[in-house]
Amino acid sequence: MSSGYPTAASSSTKGSTPSVKPQPTNSSATSAYSSQLKDGNLTSYYECAKKPGDSGLVKPLTSGFDPEADATQLKNCLKSSFLNETVIVNILPHRSNAQRQKIRLMYKTMYGKDLLQDLRDRLTGDFESVTVGLLMKPAEYDAYLIHRAIQGLGTDEDVLVEILCTRTNAQIQELGHQYRELYKCNIEQEIKDDTSGHFRRMLISLANGARQEDQGVNAQKAEDDAKKLYKAGAARLGTDESTFNSVFVSQSFEQLRAVFAAYQRLYKKDMEKVIKSEMSGDLEKGMKAIVRFTLDKHSYFANVLYKAMKGLGTDEKSLIRTLVSRSEIDLEQINRSFSNIKGESKPLSHWIKKETSGPFRDMLIHIIGGGH
Repeated sequence: MSSGYPTAASSSTKGSTPSVKPQPTNSSATSAYSSQLKDGNLTSYYECAKKPGDSGLVKPLTSGFDPEADATQLKNCLKSSFLNETVIVNILPHRSNAQRQKIRLMYKTMYGKDLLQDLRDRLTGDFESVTVGLLMKPAEYDAYLIHRAIQGLGTDEDVLVEILCTRTNAQIQELGHQYRELYKCNIEQEIKDDTSGHFRRMLISLANGARQEDQGVNAQKAEDDAKKLYKAGAARLGTDESTFNSVFVSQSFEQLRAVFAAYQRLYKKDMEKVIKSEMSGDLEKGMKAIVRFTLDKHSYFANVLYKAMKGLGTDEKSLIRTLVSRSEIDLEQINRSFSNIKGESKPLSHWIKKETSGPFRDMLIHIIGGGH
């Protein structure tokens, strides 16, 4: 079965494979990457994205964790003619990602096979997608999502926007490294090949992972930047998108909040409405995503989940992507924020039970803590 998941021999299949060139970096981003993700520390990939008060819903098993026993159970499950998905559901979402990597290593040590590949061979559909997502290293998973968004017919711009607009410098640096390792090309070249115009410029800027995360909030600079944005948009015919890009992608999220507040104070208009009136298409989506994530990251992801399940049909890819990628960062706060969405009184668990079914539903419920 061809799943599109990365393997050691994975490479780009769209056109000719571009030569591998180092992605541009700056010293502050590289320093953050080196200090926060030294030696590929899996916990740090999540920790560097946390703010005070953030908490995931998937926790390490603190008592009785035994990767050999877990590997044995999974092997017995996968070799059985009758696949009991409950075994998988009772293990993977109840271990941290770092613990899952130990299970994966033990599985290969004991049986000479890759657990990830064995799962792909036995599982199908959405249950396969969420299971494999949980078993991947977090940067590997982000790299896979970007690759999947770019390859094939068309480009999934929403995925590119979500990942590149919401990850920290350290995360972007690490997923870029994983991308080169897995697909033998770099993200910047892929973006150049598949996007265009100001949207492409925004994504390339974001893919550098060079936002000024260590800058303190400067009220005077925030006011100056608010005036720059006004002159680049509402005060002229047409829009100077490059000015918006330079502010939105370079400043820390804390500084951006101050810029948006200064704009509201000076010109009596919130930044999302400014973007709507000045831009369109994918660039508008990207800039809006930065605004929404900057103002309230938990609400941003809660709305991604809500839109994935509201209306006709269910966007399982968005559902899986959000729950897996935020499971150890701030899913507790996202879960709480979901119930605060305007006009929505039902909890996230209600929607998951309503919109999904079978082992896939069980896995999602366990991820958000419903199976503990």
